[in-house]
Amino acid sequence: MRLVEMEAARQDWKGMLCGCGGSAEHLARDLLRLAGEGTDAESARRGLDLPELCRNVAAQGLWLLYGEVMANRSLVGAGTAFEILTVVEPDRARLHRVRELAADWLPVCCRTGLCDDDLWALDR
Repeated sequence: MRLVEMEAARQDWKGMLCGCGGSAEHLARDLLRLAGEGTDAESARRGLDLPELCRNVAAQGLWLLYGEVMANRSLVGAGTAFEILTVVEPDRARLHRVRELAADWLPVCCRTGLCDDDLWALDR
């Protein structure tokens, strides 16, 4: 849980635009709430799968993530959005095409496929 809190604190949530039209500041609270729910023993007994829940929530913002990659506002923003897409995007051909189009402003790990989550794709 402390790792999730630390990672959430590193992000500039106020500076990010959310699909709701406001800042993404509320997403940090939502993420932390889901991480407490997903790690306690009672939730595990109920079969709550935190990674799957997070994938489903992130997949709802698929086009926002693509928008962030293609906007080329910052290397960190584009890279983070692309890394999330490697986990939640089921259309691998679309993902590879965006990688080609955005290669000039993506971090090396995203350009080369080092950040791809192919294990998740194989689980599907």
